Amino acid sequence: MDDDVSILGIGTALPRHRVPQAAVLAHVSRQIGVDTRAARIAKRLFEGARVEHRHFCIPDLSDTSEPPLFGPRSPSLSERMRIFGREAPRLAATACLRALEHAQVQTGEVTHLVVVTSTGGATPGVDVGVAAALGLEPTVERTLVSFMGCAGAFPGIRVARRAARDAREARVLVACVELSSIHGRPTSDPGNLAGHALFGDGAAALVLASGVHPDRRLADLGLAETRLRPEHRDLITWTLGKEGFELRLSRDLPCVIEAAVPDFVERFLAGTHPKEVPSWAVHPGGIAILGAVERALGLPPERLASSYAVLREAGNLSSASILFVLERELRRSSPGDEGILLGISPGVTFEILRYRRGGWTG
Repeated sequence: MDDDVSILGIGTALPRHRVPQAAVLAHVSRQIGVDTRAARIAKRLFEGARVEHRHFCIPDLSDTSEPPLFGPRSPSLSERMRIFGREAPRLAATACLRALEHAQVQTGEVTHLVVVTSTGGATPGVDVGVAAALGLEPTVERTLVSFMGCAGAFPGIRVARRAARDAREARVLVACVELSSIHGRPTSDPGNLAGHALFGDGAAALVLASGVHPDRRLADLGLAETRLRPEHRDLITWTLGKEGFELRLSRDLPCVIEAAVPDFVERFLAGTHPKEVPSWAVHPGGIAILGAVERALGLPPERLASSYAVLREAGNLSSASILFVLERELRRSSPGDEGILLGISPGVTFEILRYRRGGWTG
């Protein structure tokens, strides 16, 4: 590994409202018209997503105590941000506490907090809410990584590992929290329907430090690289509209990924064939994206089993997804196993990070 920064603990959290894919499709179809072309498109998108359940921070679809995000009235941006400001710190704090417990690190030991999100924003931000929910020291150094999309965990980790590298006594907490459900709209726009079919809510956290005894290391961080492909910037966008954020996903995105990812990965691996890497944690951006990565790198489907499982059980959790996949991979791997994190996000941006499983189980 290229430096002495390690993951000491990992934790994930999902909201309590677990909704079957069929229930979401039924509600969306009623709002856009059951016997319409848009409803037929929605059915195809939902069934093709290979998602079985998702978890939402808003009440279940039969509860009317909150703005009806799946109902006929589309809530205002301020209503959506009110929900984000209330729910995001709670969910992130739950993931952080699980990561800290796994790492056997006390909240009073946390020196740095890095929070990643692309689904909400305000000042004071969610970082302040997380610090307050955890009762962190007022001297904790906070960084908010905003609107970096599905690969946002990678820049979050970059910030965190620099902080950990700078001070041996540092204990750095990284939290990714995304509440995509609050941006649902009762429209037949294809991007909106794709978002309804794919995205869920969730949070994940890591504890990073340097100079830790090998027996306390869950994983050592290695080389990382990022590559921006701005010529494809319009293939995936997440833009602010009057009623919330609006998603656009181009059908061409999987093809672009399949064409571009081999050179990016092969240069990074420098002679190692992807099949020789024991552990792969690929962002579960969708079934077509996972298939594109498989074909491009010549990987059998079982090598991406953790990515498929997260997609099936929780949907695409944006920046938090890759850490859900990593948690599964670390559970199944053995000390010394090499692994790769691979992410794709708007830009179009490719992110990659090498890691090695340590001896810590927690």
